[in-house]
Amino acid sequence: MKRKRAYLSAGGSELQIVDVSTPARPRPVAQYRDPKGKVGVWGLTLDADRVYLAYVTAVIPFAGTWAGVKAMGR
Repeated sequence: MKRKRAYLSAGGSELQIVDVSTPARPRPVAQYRDPKGKVGVWGLTLDADRVYLAYVTAVIPFAGTWAGVKAMGR
C-alpha cells in the first residue's frame, strides 16, 4: 500500500503533514501548532491510528521549553 502523506517534525515545527501523492509536487495539508512555537519535537512515530511526538527541552538547535511524549489521533 502506497502512503499518500508524510508526517514530518524538525525542531520547533512540532508536526507538519504533507500530501506526497504527487512526489514532484508535495504540498502541506495540516500542521499541529505553530512552526515557530518554541516547543521542540525531537522525533515521531506512527501506529494504526495515533501519532506519537517526542519532545525535548533544548536551547540548540531550537528553543524547546517542554520535554515528554504526546499521543494524538490521526
